[in-house]
Amino acid sequence: MISEQTFFDFLFINSTFFLSTLLFIHHEFINLDGNIKKAGRGEGNSLTYTNH
Repeated sequence: MISEQTFFDFLFINSTFFLSTLLFIHHEFINLDGNIKKAGRGEGNSLTYTNH
């Protein structure tokens, strides 16, 4: 049986990781969306769109 402290540490680390991942994904989607619009005007600078 794991101690309560270990369990809560585990939960805290997981939730922090989950939140930071969500924020990162959200941030990347905003950047991607902005870069797609820019790429339509020929000024996209996203790594994903450098080939186009």
